[in-house]
Parts: sequence; structure tokens; C-alpha cells
Amino acid sequence: MALAFALALSFLAPARVTVKADSVYLRNAIVATLLFLMALPLPIDAVWRVVRRPGAACLSSFLNMALMPLIAWRLSNLLTGDLFVGLLLAAVVPSTMASASVWTRRAGWNDAVALMATVVTNGICFMVTPFWLLVSPRKP
Repeated sequence: MALAFALALSFLAPARVTVKADSVYLRNAIVATLLFLMALPLPIDAVWRVVRRPGAACLSSFLNMALMPLIAWRLSNLLTGDLFVGLLLAAVVPSTMASASVWTRRAGWNDAVALMATVVTNGICFMVTPFWLLVSPRKP
């Protein structure tokens, strides 16, 4: 219902929504709230198991933030212009709640691991993403 309200508000009063969307505090609050709401239905023991044994979340984060950019570099040799830029950007962004948590939940696997990977990759993306873009063999 909140999403429907936000969508309706953005269509009815786009100028007012744009001013609010520029607020860093509001964006951070929205991300924190969404992460909290994604974790809310998880049993607390599942979350503690992932915190105590973070191997799967670390592997997922490594695949997302290290291996994918390396694979994209190899594939980018086949592309030019906007396609190269799009592939590079898609490969270096952090895991999102939709790609990690929602699809993992739909597959019936451990959503606590997916949520932890989302938190980790979003927490370090301000360092990792610029790094990969800086050391890219071809500049976008």
C-alpha cells in the first residue's frame, strides 16, 4: 500500500516528490527501512546462524563485487560504446534486495544469506564500485 501511495503521489505532485527525493537522509532512511522490513519475517535463529557462519554471504558478496566485474571485462572486449558502458556498470553495482532476497526467497532457499549479502555489498559499494570503474582497462 505504501508503494501504491508513493507512486500515486509522484504522478500527482512530481515537484514536491523531487524535492524530497534529493534528501540524503530520506534516501538512507528508506534503504534502512526496506532492509529492516525484508528481515522482519525471518526467524531470528536463521539470522544468527548467518552471522555466526558468514561463509555463504561472503562468497555471494565476493561473486558479486569481484568475480562479476572480472567476467564483464573479458566480455566487454566484444562490445563497443553504450553496450560496453552498460555491461561494465551492471557488473560493478552491488547486489540489490530484489535480485538477492526476493528471488532467493521465491526459490525456497536461505533468505538470511541473501539479506546479509545485500547488506554487505551495499555497505562496501562506495569503495568497490569506484575502484572497478577506475581500474577498468577501457574507460566508459
